[in-house]
Amino acid sequence: MSEFNEADYNIRLYANGVYYDNDCIKDPPLTSTAVWVFLILKNDTFYHVSTKQDVLTDNRLELLGIIDGLEDLLFKGWQHEHIHVHIMEEHLAKTIRLGWLSSWEKNGWKTKDGNKIEKIELMMRLQCLMKQFDNLQCTWDPLHDDFAYNKLSFILKRLTNR
Repeated sequence: MSEFNEADYNIRLYANGVYYDNDCIKDPPLTSTAVWVFLILKNDTFYHVSTKQDVLTDNRLELLGIIDGLEDLLFKGWQHEHIHVHIMEEHLAKTIRLGWLSSWEKNGWKTKDGNKIEKIELMMRLQCLMKQFDNLQCTWDPLHDDFAYNKLSFILKRLTNR
């Protein structure tokens, strides 16, 4: 397998799910508003969609951001493009990058130990979507200090002030 080269990917998908309550809060109370968003960067043009909902978990939000982003890419007919998905949640990035989704699917959506998969309906949706793309690279980007992530944060903050 060849080494990953960012320059080979002409579409970038930034997905994020963050709890907000006036500002970013790491461990919010149950009354917080949940926001997930994705941002697509193609040829220096941004496309984004976001959704607000009460009380979801961080992992679920991250999954919804990626799923909604991939669905939007499919809707736009961009599944044959080279796409780099930037993921802020390390465990989810590992799940995708290490092929756990495929393993779970082959194992009847259970872990190798026979345990139930958390958020199974979202994991199944994600796996089904990923199969529809020709060239999809996923990486974990915890620092999100580039311009696209700054734009993503701005969108999230603007949403919470509605």
